[in-house]
Amino acid sequence: MKNDERLQKESKRIESFAYQLLKWGLFAIIVVRLVALKQEVTTLIDVFLLWLVVVTLEFILMSSKGIPLTYPIDLKKKEKLTFFIIITVFSGIIAVLILLFTNQLKSFTHGLVTFGLTSGILAVMFITYHIIYQTWNKKFTHED
Repeated sequence: MKNDERLQKESKRIESFAYQLLKWGLFAIIVVRLVALKQEVTTLIDVFLLWLVVVTLEFILMSSKGIPLTYPIDLKKKEKLTFFIIITVFSGIIAVLILLFTNQLKSFTHGLVTFGLTSGILAVMFITYHIIYQTWNKKFTHED
């Protein structure tokens, strides 16, 4: 079989679709097992760690190749900041709601700490992504 460009493109598209299905499928399994089945977080550690490794690897590879976090949507600087703030706050709220719906929220302070840690970790990830992305841009898009 000869090396056909169309076949390579379709193969990459299918692999990309399968990867996205796997990534979001694992996330759905985590949410269903936490919320609907009311399982403890510790029983999900294997699935969660696999999902976390996959998402973190994607995150690092995309930023190191200069792909914007909001790709393929092109956002202005102010829109990106608004997007990152909303996503960061929303992720903290989701974490607290998962604890609340699974009856694992022990106190208001526990919810506040969960919100702060989740939002803080995501904010650090966004800042790290931005730094790596900016470094890539400076290194590879400078004018000669």
